[in-house]
Amino acid sequence: MIKHFVYTFPRTIYQQPEDTAFPLDPWNSLDSDMVYRHLSTDIALIFERKKDSLFISHKHRKLAGILGHWFLTLPRRSYTPPQFPHFQLWYMDKTFTPSLAFLPPAKRQMLGKITGIIKNAMQSWQLLPKSSFFFGFNSTPFSFVRRPDGLYWSGGQSVRAFHLSYLCLPRTSRMERIFVPERKLGLVYPLNFSQELFKFWFRLPNLQNHILSKKRYRYSFNARGLVITIPGNSIAAFTDAWALMSRIDKIAYQIQLITIYSLYKRSEHFLDSLDRLLSATDVGMMDKHFKQLALVFEGRALAQAHRLLLNSLLRLDGKYGDRAVGHYEKNWNKVKESLVLTPKHQPASFLSQKRYVLRPGMGYGYLAKTLTREINLRVMPLDTLLPKGIVEANGYFFQKKIIRHSRPPWFEPIKKAIWQNKSAL
Repeated sequence: MIKHFVYTFPRTIYQQPEDTAFPLDPWNSLDSDMVYRHLSTDIALIFERKKDSLFISHKHRKLAGILGHWFLTLPRRSYTPPQFPHFQLWYMDKTFTPSLAFLPPAKRQMLGKITGIIKNAMQSWQLLPKSSFFFGFNSTPFSFVRRPDGLYWSGGQSVRAFHLSYLCLPRTSRMERIFVPERKLGLVYPLNFSQELFKFWFRLPNLQNHILSKKRYRYSFNARGLVITIPGNSIAAFTDAWALMSRIDKIAYQIQLITIYSLYKRSEHFLDSLDRLLSATDVGMMDKHFKQLALVFEGRALAQAHRLLLNSLLRLDGKYGDRAVGHYEKNWNKVKESLVLTPKHQPASFLSQKRYVLRPGMGYGYLAKTLTREINLRVMPLDTLLPKGIVEANGYFFQKKIIRHSRPPWFEPIKKAIWQNKSAL
C-alpha cells in the first residue's frame, strides 16, 4: 500500500480585542452590507478601474465605495504561519458572484497586474528567500454543510463574494513531513471518481481546445489532480494564468451542475432555485429561494446516473465544437467503475480502499506556484465532505493554530510597498 504523506506547518488566527463574531451561514453571507461590516477593519487597499486604467486607493468608509472593485484584506484565518504573508483579495457586488468565471471580463483582466504588483511587494519582505509565492482560490459552489437533521444545506463559495489568496508558504525543506492516517486521506487527496471524471471531461477534445485556447501548455495529471505549466513569471504570465483559470472554472462550474443533476434524486428543485439566485439583482429579495437551496442526499440508481452523466458531458463538449468526440469508452468505464452507492444510497467513491461519501456537485481548487521562469498551476477536485481546501489538496496540512492578537509584522511594510509601486499599474 502506498504511504501517503503531507507537509505540516501551523496556521494563524488573528484576533483583535474589538473583533465581533462573523455569523457566516449560507444565507446571510449573501448580504453585502453584513460581509463588508465584518471585513471593513481589515481592508488594506482598494484596486479600482477607471476607464482603461487601474488605481490603488485607501479604504472607503461606505460599502458603496467598494462595490465593483477589488479590495485587499488581512484574513483573520490565515493559511500561513505568522511570519509568512497571506492576503485575500475580495470582489464584492450586489449580484451573485460565486466564482472566477462569474466575474465581469474587465474585473478578471485586472488580476494580472494586481498579482504582479502584490508579488513584487511580497518579494521585498525579508522571508521571501525562505518561501515560495502562491496565488489561488477555492471554487466550491456547492460545499454542503450537514444539518442537525442529517440533510445538507448548500454553503461555501456559492454564498459569498468571490475572493482569492496571495500567500508565501515555507519551502518544503522547512516543513515537517508526516504520513496521513487512512481515515484522513480524503482531506488531502481526491477520490477515484472525481479524478477519473476530471480526466474524462478535460480530455474531451472540444472542451480541451477551448480551455487551452490553442496554446501548447505542458500538462499532466498526478495523484492530486491536473498540473499545467505556464511559461514566464511576469504580469503577462500572470494575466495568462488568470485567463486559463477562468476558462477552466467556466467549464468546471457546468460540470458541477451536471454532476448534481445526474447523481442525485430531486435535484431539479435545487437547480431551479439556484437559477433564480443567479439571475437576481437584489439578493435581499431572495430569502425565500435561499431556504429552498436544500438537496435531499439520496442518489439515483447507478445505471441512470451513468447515463445522465455521460449524455450531459457529451452535450457539453458538443457546445464547443464538433459533437463527434471519438473513442471515449475506455476512459468512461473508469468513471463508471469508480462510482458506488452507500447502504443509504449516497453517491460515494474510494481512496486507498476506503469509501468516502461524495460532496454533492463537488468543487475545484486552483493554486499557482511561481518559479523563476514559469508558473505551475494545479487544479484539484475538492470532493469529500471533509473540510478540504486549496492548501490541503496540495499536500499541506495545518498541524496547529497560532493565535495572534496583533497584526503581523509584514502587513504594513507590504502594504506600503504596494502603495509605493502603484505607478507600475
